[in-house]
Amino acid sequence: MCAYAIIIIAVFWMTEALPMAATALFPIMLMPFLGVAPSKIICRNYMKDSNFLFVGGLIVAVAIEKWNLHRRIALRVLITVGGTPKWLMMGFMSVTAFLSMWISNTATTAMLIPIVHAVLLKLEEMMNERIGILADEEGTMIGRTTQAKITAPPPAMQLTTLNVYCRTMTAEEMAEVKKYRKMGVALRLGVCVAANIGGTATLTGTGPNIVIQGQMDE
Repeated sequence: MCAYAIIIIAVFWMTEALPMAATALFPIMLMPFLGVAPSKIICRNYMKDSNFLFVGGLIVAVAIEKWNLHRRIALRVLITVGGTPKWLMMGFMSVTAFLSMWISNTATTAMLIPIVHAVLLKLEEMMNERIGILADEEGTMIGRTTQAKITAPPPAMQLTTLNVYCRTMTAEEMAEVKKYRKMGVALRLGVCVAANIGGTATLTGTGPNIVIQGQMDE
C-alpha cells in the first residue's frame, strides 16, 4: 500500500497534473486511506519547525522583491563605495551576501545581476565618451570620433554625426576595453560567489540548510 501511495504522489509530482501545493497534501489523504499510517502521524510532519522556517524565508523573499528593498540597498551601497572597480566589487559582493542570508541564493543572484548589468552599461558609456569610441544600439563598437578628419559614415552605419571614421584602436584603448570586460566578468562571478557565501550564514539562506537542521533535530 505504501508503494502505491508513493507511485501516485510521484506521478502527480513529476507530471504537475495538479499544482505542487495540492500534490504535497496527498499523503494526508492517501496514507490513512491505504492503511499505511494514521493521520495524526502524517500531519505531524507538516508542522515541523524547519518547515515553518522555510515558509517564513519565502515570505521575506517575496516582501523584499515586492518593495524593491534589494535595489534600494544595492544603490545605497554603490553610492557609498564609489565607482572604482575594487570598491564596486566589494559593494556588490557585500550586498549579495547580506541579502542571501535571508532569501535563496538563486533569487538573490537573479535580483542583483540586472543591477550589475545596468552599472556595467553606464561604465561602458562613460568609457566610450572618454576615449571616443562609438557604439550602435546593440553595443557593438563601430568607430571613433575625431576632429582631424570629417567623412561621411558608410551607408550601413546610420549615425547622427558626420565627424566619424572607422579605424583600429590603439594599444592603450584596447587595454582599457579589455580591462572593462574583465571587470564585467569579475562583477558577475563575484555576485554568484557572494550569494553562495551568504547562503551558508543562516538557516534561511538556502533550502538545504533547513533540511539538514530538520534532520539534525531528529
